[in-house]
Amino acid sequence: MRDVIVFTKVPERGNIKTRLQKKLPAYQVEELYVAFLMDTLDRLKDYYPYVAYYPEAKLQPLWQILGERKYIAQRGGDLGEKLVNVFKDFYRMGVKDVLAVGCDVPTLKTEHIEGAFELMRDNDVVLGPAHDGSFYLIGGKSIRMELFEGVDWERHDVLERITENAKGLGLKAGFTPNLHDVDTPEDIDAVWASGELPKDGNTYRVLRKIRH
Repeated sequence: MRDVIVFTKVPERGNIKTRLQKKLPAYQVEELYVAFLMDTLDRLKDYYPYVAYYPEAKLQPLWQILGERKYIAQRGGDLGEKLVNVFKDFYRMGVKDVLAVGCDVPTLKTEHIEGAFELMRDNDVVLGPAHDGSFYLIGGKSIRMELFEGVDWERHDVLERITENAKGLGLKAGFTPNLHDVDTPEDIDAVWASGELPKDGNTYRVLRKIRH
């Protein structure tokens, strides 16, 4: 048995992707974020993904956007705690092949997900490197708090630190291809320039409108 979890913040105008708001109005950032989320769930629909959301009290507005889904509230302080708490829930249910992905990776494809599950056969931890030094994907049977020891989520060495921690714990790590998650206007430019955005997707439609 295997499960995919999409991590997202509830799209509330003014409270998401604040670095994008230095260049784009809040309403466009909200529209773009919803497009990211909708496209991610559509691409992963064959996995019937769970939606791990926060803040916990904001399920109703998220449900109004996404409709009937398998929802899980994120619990904890930083991202590391939230990931570990969600993974623990699945481990308790006997699910070992668990994969969490961000909703803001417009060029994510099902082949990246399949590749990650393949890597889980021979690795304790699987990571998807993002171009900013963080990660867009994490999974495996050994996601625990020690992996995130000493991680500063504001720095550009998040992935490096987690990889070092895994090695120190005696865990074997595997890696999927590098992709761009979108946090800055420069990330938008890079994703658009990649030519890999599906032209029938919500993200392509919104970005085309933003850029013209």
